[in-house]
Amino acid sequence: MTSIFKKTIDKFRNQYEQIFDTIQDGICVINKNRRIVNCNKTFALEVNMPTEEIIGKKCNEILPKYDDNLFKLHCKNQQCEIECQSSKIINNEIPKSFILEKIDKNNKKHYHRINIFPAKDNKGNIFQTVLIIKDITERETALKKIKKINKFNSLILDNAPVSIMTLNKKGDITSVNKYIKQITGSEFPKNSNIFKTHLIQKEGLIKNYKKLLTNGTPFSKDNCVYHKHDANKTKKYLNIVAVPLLSGNKKVDGALSMAVDNTESVLTKEKIEELNRDLERKVIHRTKQLDNVNKKLKTVLELKSKFISDASHELRTPLTIIQGNLDLTIQEILNKNRKVPEMFTLINKEIKRMTGILSDLTTLTNADADSEIINNEDINLESLINTVGNALTAVANKKNIEIKYRKSPKNLIVKGDEVQLEKLLFNIMRNSIKYTDKNGWIKFWTERGDSEARIVIKDNGIGIPESDLPYIFERFYRVDKARSRSEGGTGLGLSICKWIAEAHKGYISVESKQDIGSKFTLHLPYNFRKHGIL
Repeated sequence: MTSIFKKTIDKFRNQYEQIFDTIQDGICVINKNRRIVNCNKTFALEVNMPTEEIIGKKCNEILPKYDDNLFKLHCKNQQCEIECQSSKIINNEIPKSFILEKIDKNNKKHYHRINIFPAKDNKGNIFQTVLIIKDITERETALKKIKKINKFNSLILDNAPVSIMTLNKKGDITSVNKYIKQITGSEFPKNSNIFKTHLIQKEGLIKNYKKLLTNGTPFSKDNCVYHKHDANKTKKYLNIVAVPLLSGNKKVDGALSMAVDNTESVLTKEKIEELNRDLERKVIHRTKQLDNVNKKLKTVLELKSKFISDASHELRTPLTIIQGNLDLTIQEILNKNRKVPEMFTLINKEIKRMTGILSDLTTLTNADADSEIINNEDINLESLINTVGNALTAVANKKNIEIKYRKSPKNLIVKGDEVQLEKLLFNIMRNSIKYTDKNGWIKFWTERGDSEARIVIKDNGIGIPESDLPYIFERFYRVDKARSRSEGGTGLGLSICKWIAEAHKGYISVESKQDIGSKFTLHLPYNFRKHGIL
C-alpha cells in the first residue's frame, strides 16, 4: 500500500513539474533565508544556468542575471527590492506586484511585471514566497501607443487630412469624417458594417478587425488596392491603420480605422521602378560597349608596352656598340695627347641621355605590366637619407650647393623596397640640385606621423609655376624644356617617383613657388600590403 501511495505521489509530482516547466513566465520560489528552493525552465533559461546550480543559491546572486540584469538596480548591497518585498510578504501575507523597466543596448524599452505572493504550509504558516516574472513589453508598448493615439482622437477626427471612421464592438461604422468620402466615395457609409465592405473582404482584413475589436490588437496594412465608387472606377491605393478605442476600465469599446490615399506615391514608385529598369537596360548595353572598348584599349596598351619594351631592347644594342666605339676613339685620341673634339663630348652626352630614357621606359613599362618587383623589408629612413645625401654631395659641391640635414627622429622604420625608395630620392634630389642656382641650399629630413612616415626635400631653387604643378608627374612633361634637355633630363623621373610611392601605398605632395623654391614630401605608411600579404 505504501509503494502504491509513493508511486501516486511521484506521478503527481512529475505532472506538477511538467506543468511548472511549461509556464512561459519565469517562476522561482524563495525561502525565509532568501535562498532559491525551486524554479521553472523559463527562469533557468533567462539566468542562463542549470536548475540544479540555481537551487540553494541566494536570490540576490541569481536574480541580477535574469534577462541581462533586469534586477541589477534592485539586487545590490544585500538591500534589493525583491528581498525587502519577500520579507514583508512573509511577515504580513500581503502580495506585491510592480513593473520593472529596462532599456536594452539598442535603446529599446522592455517591461516586466513582477508578482510576489506567499506560500503557506499545511498549518497555514508562510514559509516561502513565489516570484513570477512576466514579460509585458509588447502589451505595454501597445498600450503606450494606444494612449498616445487616443489623446489626439478628437483633433484627428476634426482636422486630419485622412479618412477616419469609428467602429463599435460589432464592427458597425458609428461615424466617418468628410475626407473618407473624397477617397472612397460611398464604400463606407455610416451605420454599415465593416465586415461586409468589399475592400475589407478583398484585402483579407476581416481577421485583423476581429482581433482588433476582441483583443485590442492594432494593425496596419499598406497599399490596399481599391476601386473608387465613381463613374471611372478610379484605382487607388490606401494605407490602412486601425487601433482600439478603450473604455475607462481599459476594455475594448470599439476601434478607430484610418486610411491614407497612397496612390500618388505608389504610381510614382512604379514609374521610378520602370525608369530604373530602363536605366538598367541602358547600363547593361553601355557596359557591354564599354567592355568592348576596354578590351580594345587593353590590346592597344599591351601592344604599346610590347613596342616600348621591344624598341628599348633593340635600341640598347646599337647604343652600347656606339658607346663602346666612341669610348675607344676618345681613348685613342687621348693616348696620342690630342684634344678630344667637342662633338665627341656632345655625342657621348646624348648617348647617356638616350640610355637613361630607355632605362626609365623599361621601368615604367614593367610597372604598367605589374612585373616590377617591390620588396618588403625594414628600412631605416635616417640611414636612407644619409646614403642618398652623401652620394650626391659631390654633385652638389660642383654648384657650391649645401645639403643641410635637419634633426630627424631616431629609428624611424618603414616596410618597403630600399632600392626603389633610394631611386625615388635620388631623382628628386638630382632635380633639386639641377634646378637650384649656384650657392643655394637643399634641406633634407624625416618626420614621424601617427599612421605614416614622411621624407621632406626642400630647396631654394627656381621653383615650379603654379600652372605646371598639376602635370609634373606626367610622363615626358618638363617645365623648362630647354634647361631640362641641356641638363640631360628625360621627363620620366617624376613619373617613376610617383609610381614607386604608390607601389608603397604612399604618395608625393608638392609645394612650390616660382623663384622661391620647392618642397617635395614623400608620405609612406609604416607598412603596406603587397598582393594581399604583409
